[in-house]
Amino acid sequence: MRSKLTSIATLFLLQAGLLAAGKKVPGDNPLSFCSENLEEDIIQIDELTLIPNPPVRGKSLAVKAEGRVTQTIDEGASVHIVAWKGSDPVFDETFDLCDDLDMIGEECPVEAGPLSMDEEIPLEEEDLPAVS
Repeated sequence: MRSKLTSIATLFLLQAGLLAAGKKVPGDNPLSFCSENLEEDIIQIDELTLIPNPPVRGKSLAVKAEGRVTQTIDEGASVHIVAWKGSDPVFDETFDLCDDLDMIGEECPVEAGPLSMDEEIPLEEEDLPAVS
């Protein structure tokens, strides 16, 4: 379970934070980008939809995302993800970007170009302590 959540965070929540101040991530989700300047992001999120929105502990979460990689992602690349609920951080970790790419049929290096995801993830009670 942990690796599925890691791959989602790694691939499509780059630079995004739960209820963070900033530009909203396009799609049906409660996410906002942490930074107003998205031009330098290696992964560009065009749309991210969560069903249900917001996620519910103990229920499956469907994640549909479309985006693009703007430059090659090589072995050793990492991402730091912080998720907030209100003013409280509920998740703060750094991940190796290439560790879980096999979950969506990718491996490093990832060449520049389109990237999509359509996953169903069962959420256990303990997976998202800040979610209702």
